[in-house]
Amino acid sequence: MSADVVGEITASHASGMSMLAIANGLTERRVPTAQGGVRWHASTIKKVLQGA
Repeated sequence: MSADVVGEITASHASGMSMLAIANGLTERRVPTAQGGVRWHASTIKKVLQGA
């Protein structure tokens, strides 16, 4: 996953967005996941925030 996407996720969460809202936004914009998919899940956002 690109550093830009990780940064966006971190900044969005810090500004108060929920993990679900972040996931939905990335999915709507068709930002590719680390595995090359386009469907983001709140659990994926949580893992990114936890540094997994």
